[in-house]
Amino acid sequence: MMSCATSPRSGLDNTGNSETRVRKGNENRGFNLAISYPPARLGDTDEPRMGGVDGIFNLTTRIEENTFSIKSLSRSTEKPITTMILPFYSFPSLLVLGVLATQGAIAAYPGFAGLNTLFTLTGFYVTRDQPSIANPLGNPTYPGPTSANGENWIQYLTTKHNASLLLTYNFAASGATVDKSLVTSSIDVVSQVEEGFIPNYTGTNQTWDAESTLFGFFIGINDIGKSYTNGNSTDLHPMIFDKYEELVEEVYEAGARNFLFLNVPPLERMPRTTQSSAAGERIPLEKAAVADWNERLGVFVNNLQEAHGDVTVFQYDTYGLFDRVMDTPERYRETAVYKNTTTYCSAYQNGTPEPDTKWDNCTYAANEYMWINSLHPTSPVHLALARSISRALA
Repeated sequence: MMSCATSPRSGLDNTGNSETRVRKGNENRGFNLAISYPPARLGDTDEPRMGGVDGIFNLTTRIEENTFSIKSLSRSTEKPITTMILPFYSFPSLLVLGVLATQGAIAAYPGFAGLNTLFTLTGFYVTRDQPSIANPLGNPTYPGPTSANGENWIQYLTTKHNASLLLTYNFAASGATVDKSLVTSSIDVVSQVEEGFIPNYTGTNQTWDAESTLFGFFIGINDIGKSYTNGNSTDLHPMIFDKYEELVEEVYEAGARNFLFLNVPPLERMPRTTQSSAAGERIPLEKAAVADWNERLGVFVNNLQEAHGDVTVFQYDTYGLFDRVMDTPERYRETAVYKNTTTYCSAYQNGTPEPDTKWDNCTYAANEYMWINSLHPTSPVHLALARSISRALA
């Protein structure tokens, strides 16, 4: 966000909730929206809420079905747009360090269609094939293995709900925490930022432009999942957030000016917790830990904006989306396929040949369960998440 006056946008969603986006900087610039595959309609108002610094907002945009060209809403571009997202991803513990960038400097956040470089973390190797127009995800080969038993939200954001050509650099690693010296893991955001992103994509290796690059962070699921049973969240989380803030500051110093932060979904409702023999004790502990984390994230986002007058910050309410899908999956067209949002079929837990495989020893097909195993959601909710984020970033 730039240091100019705040520019809010308001609307009313289909539940009657007033939603507002607040952004420092120039007034809303408008955007171009395009889709690379036949899309679902984006004009419906069943949109999950986006948490902003001072509120939430709902952006409703109507796109023609089966559209392959860019539809200009207020300004147009003929340029293909590359995308890199850097999420540190493993769902159930994603940190998305997302970088989306375009060619050429723009004075303020240019909208989703103005982003062309996306950094994420789903197994990308800096020494292997880099993303290109012919291969927008680079490596591993698309779609590759995912925890969703099908495409995940980063892949959907790149190939289906993209507003332009996105070249995605996906560095996700399973099980990542913020700092493995605080919560044990095989890899952490510290190494992803300091050993992956900074040495390979900044300084003389930088190919993205600060004003048209978005860095998204989705982290905390593993930090909470590996520590909440100790009941010390209010002691541990401040130390984690101190490191989290240091890492974001490093990314800022490397040139980042636009940020997206996703909060943690309702881990206390995942089968790993609800089907535990100690569920009665664990559910309230994990719920409290998630609430504490998400509250700290909100404070951090506010502090980031106050500390730097030249940043634009988006905050996404992942908790709210998952909560609503679990209660009423039919609310979203992507998740209307779900017939079970609370448990999973163990026969599917290691994956199936196709996302909609149906085996006789399971009541429903694999994609009709929200959970493929005790920890990981299936593709439909990833698709809903991608659509929601693409609209929010527009």
